[in-house]
Amino acid sequence: MSSYVEHDHEDMPRTMFPVHSIDTVLSNPKFQRRRAQLVLITDCVFLINILGDRLNMAPYDQFILFGDSITQGSNDPNGFSFASALQNAYARKLDIVNRGFAGYNTNHALEVLPQFFPTPEQARVRFLLIFLGANDLSRGPFMNQYVPLHQFTENLKKIISHPLVKAHNPSIILVTPAPVDEATCKDTNVEWGVSDEPRRVKDTRDYRNAVKKIGEDEKLAVVDIWSKFMSSCGWNEGDDVTKMPGLEDERLRKLLYDGLHFSGEGYKILFEEVTKCIAEKIPDQTPEKLDNVLKMQWERDLGW
Repeated sequence: MSSYVEHDHEDMPRTMFPVHSIDTVLSNPKFQRRRAQLVLITDCVFLINILGDRLNMAPYDQFILFGDSITQGSNDPNGFSFASALQNAYARKLDIVNRGFAGYNTNHALEVLPQFFPTPEQARVRFLLIFLGANDLSRGPFMNQYVPLHQFTENLKKIISHPLVKAHNPSIILVTPAPVDEATCKDTNVEWGVSDEPRRVKDTRDYRNAVKKIGEDEKLAVVDIWSKFMSSCGWNEGDDVTKMPGLEDERLRKLLYDGLHFSGEGYKILFEEVTKCIAEKIPDQTPEKLDNVLKMQWERDLGW
């Protein structure tokens, strides 16, 4: 009479094997396939556990900078860097995400937003800074950038109320278009082979007013960079509009190196105004009020 060994693996049916036939069973193709399936299942469970732990790690909340080439260039190391200064201020607290797209207007912005904006499962967006309009007000034929003022206004509202944005309920900061230095822009256009004058300082004022109006209507924080640049050149609201800086002004030229894009000095003013806006309008979200995301025990012991 043969002796038997009992197999009672939880993933296999209870089976009694004769001792002398164990080698035969182990070499059986059906048994080998079943064992391979069990190994695969075990490996998958292991990977799921690892990935689950990874997904459960608290990621840094995001501070998204959404705009055109002025935003894209805000990481430029040649001079004061707005995005880098913001990242330095929020180091270990938030991730500053530069989503600036050179040449884009608000039509383009609406199209690209769903392609990069995270879902709440991927990351939490704490801040959304929207800085658009410099291309919308460009009336030249170059890249068909012009967006009429009424459409620009509607597009901004659609961005603010986009389902992906609303899902995060972020603190939204609107930045008005800046003025332009028409004389320098004209020289730059000549270099690029563009004969017309697509951007006018008086148009920047109209688009700036539209952004301010949206901020008032939607109760959003607004950085009026247009007024700040103009006042730094000695012109304030209520002064003679025919004498606005922008037709040719050395002081404005220091802020806009090619008549449109910010110099280091311009970005420094932007940084100062954005951080000032956060301190005044969203005081519980200043760097000093936010805790570091990741800490060692010794940091906790020291109260850091």
